[in-house]
Amino acid sequence: MYKKLLLRFLTVSLISVFAVSGLLFAQDLSQAKVEYEQVKIQIQDLISQMGALQAGQTDQYNALNEDFEKLKVRKTELESIMSGDADTKKKIADIGKMYNDGLTAYRIQRFSDALSKFNEAIANGIALNNPMVTDPIIKSYFGMGNVYYLQRNYTAMIEPLQKAIELDANNYGAYNLMGRSYDRQGDLAKAIESYQKSLEVNNTKSNFLAHFNMGVTYYNMKEYTNAIKKFQNAYELNPRHSNSFLYLGMTHFELKEYNEAGNALARATTLDEKSWRAHFFLARVYNGTGEYDNAITAADNTMKYHTRKTKFGGALIERGIAFENKGNNARALEDYNAALLDRVYKKNAEFQIEMLTKFGKKGGEK
Repeated sequence: MYKKLLLRFLTVSLISVFAVSGLLFAQDLSQAKVEYEQVKIQIQDLISQMGALQAGQTDQYNALNEDFEKLKVRKTELESIMSGDADTKKKIADIGKMYNDGLTAYRIQRFSDALSKFNEAIANGIALNNPMVTDPIIKSYFGMGNVYYLQRNYTAMIEPLQKAIELDANNYGAYNLMGRSYDRQGDLAKAIESYQKSLEVNNTKSNFLAHFNMGVTYYNMKEYTNAIKKFQNAYELNPRHSNSFLYLGMTHFELKEYNEAGNALARATTLDEKSWRAHFFLARVYNGTGEYDNAITAADNTMKYHTRKTKFGGALIERGIAFENKGNNARALEDYNAALLDRVYKKNAEFQIEMLTKFGKKGGEK
């Protein structure tokens, strides 16, 4: 019943768009601009409604899609009006090219060039004052946010993302990226708030990363129960996202829920065989459950797939613990000594060596 009422309401709300044929509704550019903004909002609303439908709701989907197609036609008509004369069309095309040039520079990590082009697109777009260039302006602000993020300039990225949201309140990607900025700055409460706003705008498969990113923030806050819920939300929307299973496994590990951790991490390695971090946490899980041969294999895989690393202190310690528990103290000591070269794990390695050589005890997890 609710869906039928919703469809009736939507149909009534769109009558003003469909009742007037041709281009009579937009008799001048000013009217066209106003209607264009209304049509964009209605299109976005339809997309959200179609994305929220459940499997089997074919009739509702077809009704929404019919309205969607009509709005697309009307949007094209309005764009034709607003393109205006040849000079305006050229300016619109030039602004689009500026954005695309910025995007190309961003992709090859020429960040100064990317920022220059994005700023050029924004300045020219604002000067033209035509709704046809609103999209490249928004995307340029978002592009600047991404550049600053990769440059680790987390404070600078906030302003362009806020400007993108001012122009498009439904820009869930900007909210999402803003959340990552706040997370990197250590303002975890603001990060959670940004992710929540992102999900208020779009809680469909296309925005599963908002759930995942919120889960990572909860993980960093040691709010493991909330983190588990968000990682589950993420993989329910995208079952092939290996990092959702990786972090789900890591979270269960922190709670010493080894069976759940092992299942999630095994799924992560199935989706991404080269996920060295998943193999590393599997090694820790297997040592926790007494599956020492599996722990050795997982530690070996960690070192096999972590191609950027030359010192493997964590994996060596886990493998050493497994060898020690299998009674092979010589191999365990060999791994612990090798782990001393990794400054991150040096103290842990010293602890394992002391326990083994002085007391003849298994050091275990430290």
